Amino acid sequence: MPPEEYAETALRATAFACVYFTGADDRPLQLHSVYSHAYPWQLVGGTMDIGDRPYETAVRECQEETGLTAPGPPRLLATAYGLLGAQWPHSTIGMVFDGVRLTAGQIRGIAPRPEGARPVPCTCPRTSGNP
Repeated sequence: MPPEEYAETALRATAFACVYFTGADDRPLQLHSVYSHAYPWQLVGGTMDIGDRPYETAVRECQEETGLTAPGPPRLLATAYGLLGAQWPHSTIGMVFDGVRLTAGQIRGIAPRPEGARPVPCTCPRTSGNP
């Protein structure tokens, strides 16, 4: 089968990469999204651009969204896969890279982006069953 023909049958997916930061209390840092009502809390990261390697995306998005520099070298913690659905026409696949433990001052220093895309840094509240 020619490559062009095979490509028409292959999975189409949106790829993303993010950095998993924690606060001093070891809870994950998430940013509030004003553009996604289905997923209002998200890790620091974003959609990969064509030609990007996953860690390049994580570093770029981290700098854009928080002003922080993602630590290196990259250490992959997890991958995530989502099936296509009513809210998005493609499957999603993402890579989660290890961040660092941020101080309270570093978290307070995360400023909202001018366009308001992710304005509220917040550590997840503890829920029953979580340490």
